[in-house]
Amino acid sequence: MRQIFILILLFTCQIPSLALGKEPTQSLPKFQEAVSGYTYQFPHDDFSHDNFRIEWWYYTGN
Repeated sequence: MRQIFILILLFTCQIPSLALGKEPTQSLPKFQEAVSGYTYQFPHDDFSHDNFRIEWWYYTGN
């Protein structure tokens, strides 16, 4: 009985690891690449840019 319990336990522990190797079912969203030479247009560029994956914000005042 104990051996069956151990086998069932080992088998069920392996099931989540099988899902880790699968390809995603949905494609990842495409983001714009940050390249040098970007021309800033204010006040439009004062706000967030949803086309980019990461955006840095700095506060340089007192």
